[in-house]
Amino acid sequence: MFRLLPSAVICATITAAICLVATPLPLFQIAKQYAKSILFYPLGPWIDGVYWTLGIEVSFYSLVFLLLCLRRKNLIEPVMIGIGLVSMALWIGSGAAAPALLPTRYMQLLLLHHGMHFALGVVLCASYTNGLTKWRAAFCAVFLAGGVLPIAFQARETIGIPSLVPQTVWVASVLLMMLAVTFDARISEFLSDRAKRNIARMGVATYPLYLLHDIAGAWIMTLMAWAGRYVALLSSMVVITIAALAIGAFLDTQPVRTFIKAAIARAIRIVPLKQDLPEQQTPL
Repeated sequence: MFRLLPSAVICATITAAICLVATPLPLFQIAKQYAKSILFYPLGPWIDGVYWTLGIEVSFYSLVFLLLCLRRKNLIEPVMIGIGLVSMALWIGSGAAAPALLPTRYMQLLLLHHGMHFALGVVLCASYTNGLTKWRAAFCAVFLAGGVLPIAFQARETIGIPSLVPQTVWVASVLLMMLAVTFDARISEFLSDRAKRNIARMGVATYPLYLLHDIAGAWIMTLMAWAGRYVALLSSMVVITIAALAIGAFLDTQPVRTFIKAAIARAIRIVPLKQDLPEQQTPL
């Protein structure tokens, strides 16, 4: 909640304000979609279509939470590997079309549509914390290859662009992640503490950037359309990026962090900490 909720509230509020002034949607409908967005309600419509992924993330976190409650933290990696393999089997068995055992949204919420993506993330995390073994390297390769299946399907069915483009972006991005995991210690030797903090801030900013780029980005492009399509596009990219960095920096300030943690603690009936712990010690 600490990592996802504050940015979602801020970005959904910005998007709702834009919808009020730039769309014919009635106030009640905007309010309903806004509430669904900040509550991570699994079924849409949301204030912006991009919020469809948050319910899937919550499904994954819920599974991890269940295993932690059962004191089976050691099962997180094998369970996710199993889900990833089942997900791949469904895609391959359906001829690289969307598996249709259940309605699409329920398949997504059960992690059967994107299981290989979550499994790859878990294996990469385990490789970073516990070491990259031959088995983990093999599963990374399997899930990297399997991860192109839903990407290719979506590109073909909904975007209408050659599937090679998003597949190449996917493979290149994951390979960069794997290199970062493998050579993390060596890379860190060449970076100053300030550089590491700035890189971390850019990473944090990708979340609000994702939440803002669609409706807010399109609105800015519409406002700047008089200057030409490329100026409008560049203006939108610059404004949304600056906004995302600003949101990330604001939420990372110590007073704001302490306030948000205390508010969340009260909301879930846990006694809040007397003072914010150092970043390396905080359980959040």
